[in-house]
Amino acid sequence: MKRLATLFILTILVTTAGFAKPKHKDLSGNIAIKGELTKEYQQSPAGTPVIIRRVVKMNNPGENSDNIYYAVEVNGIQETIPSDEMGIIAISAPESVAIRAAAIFVDMPPVP
Repeated sequence: MKRLATLFILTILVTTAGFAKPKHKDLSGNIAIKGELTKEYQQSPAGTPVIIRRVVKMNNPGENSDNIYYAVEVNGIQETIPSDEMGIIAISAPESVAIRAAAIFVDMPPVP
């Protein structure tokens, strides 16, 4: 009886894990693109350094959004910013070609 109960529990766990879907699709992988805020954003003043860590596309459709969000680190706290609000971040000059390629991949505005 113990074996049957253990087999049942393991079957339920494997089935549940097999049908679980992620709630977002990773578009960028792990990145670290530096920039700074050009306007105040959620109590962070303009000029605050930020680091873009990841770009994801959420599965649940939003009302007025394309469901692409940026994971941005501001003052050591990670926040999500919708793609339509990314105009508040000015990207710093890249330190390497790989970082510039990552910025192009995530469709960031060019560095002046």
